[in-house]
Amino acid sequence: YEFGTSSKEFMTVTSGTLTVKLPGQESWKAFRQGATFIVEPNQKFQVKVEGDASYLCLYR
Repeated sequence: YEFGTSSKEFMTVTSGTLTVKLPGQESWKAFRQGATFIVEPNQKFQVKVEGDASYLCLYR
């Protein structure tokens, strides 16, 4: 999946694992339950999942 941001986003994985390709990065990084990543405004990022996963997104 590809997502775009309009404001700064704090993404916290609440279950499972999200594999994320952050803006400006060449490689994918796995974020597991309890981990948080931040995406700045007006950026695009990609997410892969291989099983059930959920997250909480805080917009600032």
